[in-house]
Amino acid sequence: MPTKEAAWTVYCTMSCGMSGAEQWLDNNVRTWLFVSALLGVDNAIHTLCSHISTVTEDGMTSFLARNPNRYPDLVTRVSAGEWPAIHEQTLKSWSDHAWSFHKDSAEEDADDGWSGTAVLGCSPEAVSTIDTQIESELWNDDIIPGKVVIKGFRASTAIEKELCLKYENIIGKKLPLRTPQITPREFRASFLRKFPWARAVADAVAQHLTLSEIAISGGKYDLPALPHMLLVGPSGAGKSAMVEEICSLLGIPHTTASVGGTADDCGMSGTGQKWTTRSPSIPVKLMAYEHCANPALIIDEIDKSAGSDSRNGTVQGSLLSMMQPPDTGYMDVCLNMPVDLSMVSFIATANSTSLMDAALLSRFKIITVGRPKPTTDNFWSLLDGIALKSAARLNLQETMRLPDSAILDVYKSWIKAGCDIRELERAYTEVFAKLLTMMADFSLPDGPEAVLH
Repeated sequence: MPTKEAAWTVYCTMSCGMSGAEQWLDNNVRTWLFVSALLGVDNAIHTLCSHISTVTEDGMTSFLARNPNRYPDLVTRVSAGEWPAIHEQTLKSWSDHAWSFHKDSAEEDADDGWSGTAVLGCSPEAVSTIDTQIESELWNDDIIPGKVVIKGFRASTAIEKELCLKYENIIGKKLPLRTPQITPREFRASFLRKFPWARAVADAVAQHLTLSEIAISGGKYDLPALPHMLLVGPSGAGKSAMVEEICSLLGIPHTTASVGGTADDCGMSGTGQKWTTRSPSIPVKLMAYEHCANPALIIDEIDKSAGSDSRNGTVQGSLLSMMQPPDTGYMDVCLNMPVDLSMVSFIATANSTSLMDAALLSRFKIITVGRPKPTTDNFWSLLDGIALKSAARLNLQETMRLPDSAILDVYKSWIKAGCDIRELERAYTEVFAKLLTMMADFSLPDGPEAVLH
């Protein structure tokens, strides 16, 4: 039986230079990932959970269709609609395993006074030193794809030492790069099921994923996970929901900065060390929080941010300096050190580009997004997503069936509002609330679940 360090090293070595999809599908690589996870390697359990978390019901259904005889019980359960429960339980099981392993190890050390192993002949101090060296080699060599975003840090003052300690997980260390766990074809199909009118957006992301796959297969990880995109279109076209869905489908860590109507740069560039509220720029905080070199920063309603006359900086000005930094890197005002933001994906939404800086616009791939056409396919796709969102918000296990007349009223409201998605959601919520109120008035013994299907 291999040691946990050996199993993890084998997995990292075998997966080097392979795309995320190949890592997951290759039996040999997957075997060593499971072995190292079972032995309790934190990174292995985290990697395995990341793989599992990105598996969608459509992806699993497609896999089972290609392998109908390998997992007959799973085929039956997925067909019966049990995928959400299976998915949740699988992730919970691995999480419980990680906790159990560390708990048992701690109890064993405390009870037995462990002082080394006969195989290694090492003291606990020596083992700790070896573990540190192994981890350093794994993350600082080219075995695991990653990038050092902050190469060094001058910590001569008390404030600098405080910052160095707070952000020690990214200063001088190699941050891993998240590779999308979905193929371009799978992404396009999943995205268009929810946003069938946004083919230009689906095509742009799919094309970028294809280029990334080619680069990764050659051992190069120099492309951001997503292209720098600016989605432009009227209110109610679903732009914000689209970018959230893209990041979720690809499994890319992200955060949204809503900057509409701001009078300064909305904290985008952070604050300097002289302030008690000192804080690094949003991309740096995002990389530190997610421990990832290529997260996505979503800037919502960028066209409504302040113009160039703001005395405290502007969102557009800060973004331009981040997306077009000097060769030495973006200078973070809080850390007072250059930071490599080349792998961060910047994605923005706007109603118009008329008030946007021309230099900033040149850094984005601009995609025009219109409201969905009043087709029944678009209506049902949207209504399905809104119903699922509403059920999740109310912690209901299933969506609620509306009377046909109510659905027709929702459709009419949507058409009357010019196919505004926000109006569709408002109309659905109103009808849904009326139905719940009616059920409460009838005092059903089993509550709302009595009419769920």
